[in-house]
Amino acid sequence: MKTVGLVLIFVAANVVAEDTQNGALGIDERNYVFFADPSQEVPPSTGVSATTAGAGAFHWRSDTQQLSWDYYYEDLTGDPTGTHVHGPAPVGSNAGVLLNMGTDNNPPSSGNGSFTLTNADHMSAGMTYINFHTSANGSGEIRGQIIPIESEYTWEAVLTPDQTISPITGDTSMAQGTAVVRFDSSTKTLTWDVAYSGLTSPTTATHIHAPARTGQGGPVALGIGGPGATSPITGTSNLSSPLDLVAYSEVEYSYINIHTQTNTSGEIRGQLRRIVFKNGFD
Repeated sequence: MKTVGLVLIFVAANVVAEDTQNGALGIDERNYVFFADPSQEVPPSTGVSATTAGAGAFHWRSDTQQLSWDYYYEDLTGDPTGTHVHGPAPVGSNAGVLLNMGTDNNPPSSGNGSFTLTNADHMSAGMTYINFHTSANGSGEIRGQIIPIESEYTWEAVLTPDQTISPITGDTSMAQGTAVVRFDSSTKTLTWDVAYSGLTSPTTATHIHAPARTGQGGPVALGIGGPGATSPITGTSNLSSPLDLVAYSEVEYSYINIHTQTNTSGEIRGQLRRIVFKNGFD
């Protein structure tokens, strides 16, 4: 898994707050993502592993003054003792709690809470962060600055049999595939183009799974191809907020899996990876 760099560059050309006016109602909706790891803690947390990390998304609406979220974390030293939104504070500085998100020891997790316009403006300015506290690291074990969602994202994947985690049967020596997935924040539209060849039998389903890193199995996040779908598999779907699939894909917590009649659990799989890196990823 690729961890998050400390260089989170808040440049207007690269990120957008998606302050969308919802028709005649004039509802202000804003979407955000975060990528958390131990290195962002001040001071850095201790006793953690190389895979201790988390990612997720937030969504704020002006009509309800509610902030909703979806997130995932893994390999903490213990169950979270608290999860909070803190601010206002830039990267490298600490601040008080703006929202208590409770504790959920069985991620992926979701929830919502009251959040004022003033706090939402802090979030849009990149001045809030999420902090996961544990018994071993009481001041915080993983932290991630919350940033406005970017205008667009593009990910790619190379699908091969050896990336599947379930036993496969048949001659898969020629089985392979490629995928390109794009997300447009202005319309919340996800598009995909998946090409494959050399499968042992007709496809039964094609999915994006998340959250899960390489070598792990994850739940189906989105079905992108039905039984018998031939190459290339293309399509579009509108995602609902919070946009956690976007956050998971940014840190390689999502993958594409093509299932076949011979290998119903999946014949070829590929982890989605960003093509154009921003916000400190490389």
